Amino acid sequence: MILKDQVNRIFEYEASGFGYCGIKQLLAQQPQDRVEILSILYDLLPKDRRYLAYQRQFHNFNIQSGDKVLDMGSGHDPFELATHLADIIIDGGIDETAEFGRLHEFKHVDGKPVITCDVENTPFEDKEFDFVYCSHMIEHVKNPEKACAELMRIGKRGYIEAPAPFKELMLNQIVVSNHRWAVENRRGKLVFTEYSPGDIAKSFPPIVTDIIYDPQTDREKAFTSLIWLNGDVFNTMLLWEYCFECEVRRL
Repeated sequence: MILKDQVNRIFEYEASGFGYCGIKQLLAQQPQDRVEILSILYDLLPKDRRYLAYQRQFHNFNIQSGDKVLDMGSGHDPFELATHLADIIIDGGIDETAEFGRLHEFKHVDGKPVITCDVENTPFEDKEFDFVYCSHMIEHVKNPEKACAELMRIGKRGYIEAPAPFKELMLNQIVVSNHRWAVENRRGKLVFTEYSPGDIAKSFPPIVTDIIYDPQTDREKAFTSLIWLNGDVFNTMLLWEYCFECEVRRL
């Protein structure tokens, strides 16, 4: 109970800022309790909200009051700080959106306009948005160079995130979520490599996915928490301003 109260206090303090440094410090100070600490943390993490769960640990988006913010590909997990939402399909159930890897129905947010469009060809003006957020969408597109060019055209600044290639294999996301591209950040350049049948064959069996999405034991919860705490390892992240480089490697 004492340890649980300690983790709760640290989490509440850390959740108000950027990062879980206190949790990591506690893990270093009490390695004998690491499974229990991480298991307790699992129950506290807002796992359906990527920004609150881990993204703000690694990046300060510096979004100001009054900024016009687009979530491009908002899907079922819209960005909390977005003022506008956009996606390629808004209506329809899971079957209709399976091609795009959506496992849940689109989520509307009261007061936030929703625009139906393809990221490769949006209806927005040049530099219309102060910030464009694009999380776990760009790995689905047909033409990454067009998608990246469009994000730079409509946004002054932005953030792009995709699963790291080894995470894709570990969680079998290439097949389950219909991902076309392995996405890497090479010194500020986004590199897209088209997945081959050989890559797909290397995917792990679903046992790891089952553990991550439905942990049954404290040790499984602890393992899952480690992935959230190390989001920069398990995901490709790029915070950009005005423009960025991209490279596409097709089969």
